Amino acid sequence: MSRFCFVLLLLPVLARAGNILHYPCVNSYSEPRPLVPNWIWVEGCDKTACSVPNGSSRTLRTGFNSPTTHYSLKGTLRTFLFGIEFEIEQPEELKNLCEHVIGGCPILQGSGERIGELTIEAKSPVSGVTVRVEVSVIDADTNAVVACAGGDVSII
Repeated sequence: MSRFCFVLLLLPVLARAGNILHYPCVNSYSEPRPLVPNWIWVEGCDKTACSVPNGSSRTLRTGFNSPTTHYSLKGTLRTFLFGIEFEIEQPEELKNLCEHVIGGCPILQGSGERIGELTIEAKSPVSGVTVRVEVSVIDADTNAVVACAGGDVSII
């Protein structure tokens, strides 16, 4: 589950039809909340539903703008069931997000929309639940949050 969920939120389909509904990270951060990505696309999901078979792999794409320059990026993934956080093992792919951003790093201030893409396996100890997943993109040098988004994923 954690591996897919990261994919769900972090990384564009040229045609934006099929982007998923995503939210500010209300569980991970208090006010002021970090910027939210412009759009998120997940293979097999649409604006109204995202159901993922346990153990499957999915590709994610996202577009985001950065108001500041970043030379190195990492990510964190948090999962919530009924607002309660459940600790998960952080996917290896989150350690260096620059490898998954088209054009890599640095991401320069004012350089326009950047696109990230990643494929990750969904693994969960349980099926038949819907969880809120919140993924943060973080400057690895300063620990400043660049963007964060949450979305609901049903693990089937």
